[in-house]
Amino acid sequence: MTAQVIDGAAIAADVRREVAERSAACRANGVTPGLAAVLVGDNAASLSYVSAKTKACEEAGMFSETIRLPGNTSQADLLGVIAELNADPRFHGILPQLPFPAQINENAILDGLSPVKDVDGLHPVNLGRLLRGETDGALPCTHTVSSNSFAARATIPRASTPSSSAARPSSAAPSPCSSATRRAEATPP
Repeated sequence: MTAQVIDGAAIAADVRREVAERSAACRANGVTPGLAAVLVGDNAASLSYVSAKTKACEEAGMFSETIRLPGNTSQADLLGVIAELNADPRFHGILPQLPFPAQINENAILDGLSPVKDVDGLHPVNLGRLLRGETDGALPCTHTVSSNSFAARATIPRASTPSSSAARPSSAAPSPCSSATRRAEATPP
């Protein structure tokens, strides 16, 4: 196979347009997709990344809020914020921006997320679903499914993806929009 130059900017624009259309469909059904980003401390790279996500949400017609906590926030306090966001119906996705300061165990915070609101697909339930080949929920953006989506847009042969007929775990609630507009897909790239 010879190398193929792809237009990543054009593909990203297509994805953003599709996300905006899905967001509009949700709003037409009375639901504004919402993303909560949780930032602990003042890591410059994290600030930049979260700012980009906020801008992408705005462009897609999605609600977003950044919860900024001081660098000395305790793990218990952060778990409390995560519990509040899990229960808040305004937010369909939660992005705990990693890395956290040294006093916070990242796995404990990821375990505290609702699997349904885990936009990065890092909760143990979502990682287990990924290992089983279940690709209808939150998945890390580096997964084969995402790569296949990118390859399909660029007309590149795709890698094979495991399949599974297993049912979605009972802990995962249905999407706030239609089945064609899953919360996981509504997260801006």
